[in-house]
Amino acid sequence: MSQNRLRLFGNAPARTACLVAAMVAVTIPVLYSNAAFAQDLQPHKKQQGTGRLELLTEARQSFGSVVQGDLAKTTFSIRNSGRGNVTVQLAEKSCGCTSVRINGKELLNTPAVSAAAPLAPVPDVAFSARKDQNSPVAGADSFVLAAGRTAKVEVAVDSRHAAGPVEHAVKLTTSDPEHPLVELQVAGDVVPRIELSTQFLDLGDLPAEKNTVASIRVTSRIEPDLQIKQVVSSNPSIKARVEAVSPESLKASGDKAGFNVVVEVAAGQPIGLLQGELTIITSLDDQPVLTVPVTGRVTGDVQLMPSEAIDFGLVQQGQPATQGAYAKIHTKVPVTVKVARVEPESLKVELHRQGGISHGQQFVIVEVTLPAQKAAGVINGVIELETTHPTAKKVRIPVRCQVIESSILSAR
Repeated sequence: MSQNRLRLFGNAPARTACLVAAMVAVTIPVLYSNAAFAQDLQPHKKQQGTGRLELLTEARQSFGSVVQGDLAKTTFSIRNSGRGNVTVQLAEKSCGCTSVRINGKELLNTPAVSAAAPLAPVPDVAFSARKDQNSPVAGADSFVLAAGRTAKVEVAVDSRHAAGPVEHAVKLTTSDPEHPLVELQVAGDVVPRIELSTQFLDLGDLPAEKNTVASIRVTSRIEPDLQIKQVVSSNPSIKARVEAVSPESLKASGDKAGFNVVVEVAAGQPIGLLQGELTIITSLDDQPVLTVPVTGRVTGDVQLMPSEAIDFGLVQQGQPATQGAYAKIHTKVPVTVKVARVEPESLKVELHRQGGISHGQQFVIVEVTLPAQKAAGVINGVIELETTHPTAKKVRIPVRCQVIESSILSAR
């Protein structure tokens, strides 16, 4: 037995040599493995040298077309091709509807942009958390991109309040001396669920002796079941009715549903400014009501100067104020003019005829006085005149004024 052992292991010096060789054989791979592991960690440590930020995609990206209310997204790729870390912060957004995420984590605006040291190593970037614990938004003030690493920058646009072509930009500041500021631009088209041919209906000049008809088209490229339940006018002189758009017209325009809101103003309206608002009630839960202001100017043989309104501007409380307007009447025979209605009743209105008929024209001065004892606030009044003119029987003059306290006016 002992002889077999001697033949297997040899004498003591031989056994020692074998043990040393075995230990070396085991130790060398372990040391090599540890060295490789340490080398792999080097990109995550705070590196010496200068980082270089490289944009791997175009600086301007399109998110295509999205339906209004959806989140429009596009992604940019960046890489640090330098030898040191690159710190990136969000400096500016063109709209509060825009957000920026780096590898899925939101990047927040920072009032003062400065380079930040990286936190604990992460696979691609290290984030510096917002210090304001009261902030309702979870995110980071900055991120640090290690040498050789890449990251995805997602720019998203909340399209709830957008329609049509949209363009936004975000500006990033970096610690790369060659690229201290990087601007990323996004663009696309937001398709509204409901589209109006006009947001504001201006009827222009309306001849007093004629009927006036206009229309507003309400369409949808998204909602085939769109219906208009009702249209309400704030001004009885402005009438509205709904007509369905023909299938041929819808096919030509590419719309899935459509209606015409026909607006009518009958002849015989008072001379002067005409204003109102249409409330369009739809069948859509997310856009049940649409409002369209309507304005126009009824014209005829009586011309007002100024044509819009008698505007007092700012008036001091406790002091009377007087303003006037001219009414130029085209006539060959004398025309009688009288005050038919004044609102508010505290306004004092006097009419003064200026001369007789000259060159087919008659002039009347309309003098309006605000009383001294008037409450502070805004006055939106109206004066209606009646005449014996055959085609201009009524004249309507708006009155505007803002009464402020004496102390406020003195301070200005």
